[in-house]
Amino acid sequence: MRTSVALYVLYVISFLVSLGFRSFSEYQPTNDEDSASSAPPIHEIRLKDAGDPLYREILFVTPAGDIFSSDQTGLTSYSASAQKLAAFPNSAFVGGTPNGTAIISSLDGKIREVTAAGETKWGTQISSPAAGAAVSSTGEFYIGGGTTLYAFSADHRKLWQWEYPAESHTYPAVALQYVCVDSNGAVYVETNSGNLVALDSSGKLLWQVKTPPQWDVPSPLIADAQGQVYFGDRRGLSAISREGAILWQYRIPADPFFSFGLQFVPIISSDGNIYIARKSLFSIGRDGKDRWRFHPDTADEYFETAPTIGRDGTVYLFSSGKHYGRMYGVSRDGHKLWSYQLHESEYANRPARFGPDGFLWKASPNGFLVFAVR
Repeated sequence: MRTSVALYVLYVISFLVSLGFRSFSEYQPTNDEDSASSAPPIHEIRLKDAGDPLYREILFVTPAGDIFSSDQTGLTSYSASAQKLAAFPNSAFVGGTPNGTAIISSLDGKIREVTAAGETKWGTQISSPAAGAAVSSTGEFYIGGGTTLYAFSADHRKLWQWEYPAESHTYPAVALQYVCVDSNGAVYVETNSGNLVALDSSGKLLWQVKTPPQWDVPSPLIADAQGQVYFGDRRGLSAISREGAILWQYRIPADPFFSFGLQFVPIISSDGNIYIARKSLFSIGRDGKDRWRFHPDTADEYFETAPTIGRDGTVYLFSSGKHYGRMYGVSRDGHKLWSYQLHESEYANRPARFGPDGFLWKASPNGFLVFAVR
C-alpha cells in the first residue's frame, strides 16, 4: 500500500512537470526572418589581467566615460581605453550618482562615495553590511543594512533612519533586501520575509503589504515615473499602486523552473512599458497585459539577462545558447531589427550599459565589447 501511494505521488509530480515543460515548449522561437543588418562590436577592449569572466560585469559608466566593473576581489575602475584606474577590494557597488561618483559598501558596514580615480569623497559606518540600496535622480541615496534603512542627502547629510519592526518566530532573521525610490521621493523596501514597505520622503511609514513566498527568489524592486511599483518572482510580476493596492499579477507563460535560482530583473522603458527576459522576451503594459513577445532566432537560444533600452526605445538584449548566443536589436513594437552572432570568446550572460557617447558596453572574458548602436 505504501509503495502504491509513493508511485502515485511520483506519477502526479511527473505529470505536473511535463505540463510545465509542454507549456514552455509552446513558446519556441518564431523569428525566422533574415537580419536586416549586422551590429558587430566596433572593437574589443582587452584587459591585461582579465580574470574570471563569471565575475565581470559593467555596473556603472560615468558621464566622463570611466567604468566601474565587478571582479573576483570586489570592484575595479577603468578608463574608456581600459586603463586600470583604481581597485576597491572586498567592496560591493551600491549605486552611481548623477555627478559620476559611485557609492560602495564593504562587509563591515563601511559606506563610501568614491571617484573612478580611487579618491574617497565621503564615508560613514552603518551597523550591518549593506544589502539593498537606491540612488535617486537628484543624488539622495538610501541604504538598507540589517533591519535599518538609512537616508542621506546628495551632500552626505543623514536625513533620517528607519527601523523595521521586530518579527517574532521568523527564520532567518528579517533583513531589508531590496530598495527603490520613485519620482516623488517615496522609498520602497522589500524584506527577506516577504513584506513590501513604503515610506514617504521623510521616512514615515505609509503602508506594508505581503509579497511572494519567502523562498521564491524575488526580483529587485522598480518604480515607474507615476509611482507604480513592480516586483517579481520566478513565476511572474506584480504591480502595486502608490497607495499600496495590488493592481495586477502577470504570470510568465513559461516553465517557472527555467534558470531556477536565478533572478529575472524587470526593466521599465521611458514610456512606462515593462520588459522581462525569461527564455523569451516579454513586453507588458502598465495595465499588466501582454504587448508582445519576442523569441530568439534558434531553438537552442534563450534570454535570461535583463535587456537594455536605448533612447529611441530600441531594446538590446543578449541570448545564451549552444553556439554562444547572439546580440539582438528589437524595435519598441517587438520587431527584430537585426541580430549578431557572438563568438566563443564573448560572454553573453551580463547586462550591457550605455556610455556617454551612446555606445553600448558589454563585459567579455577578455575585457569589454563596445557596440556602435547609437
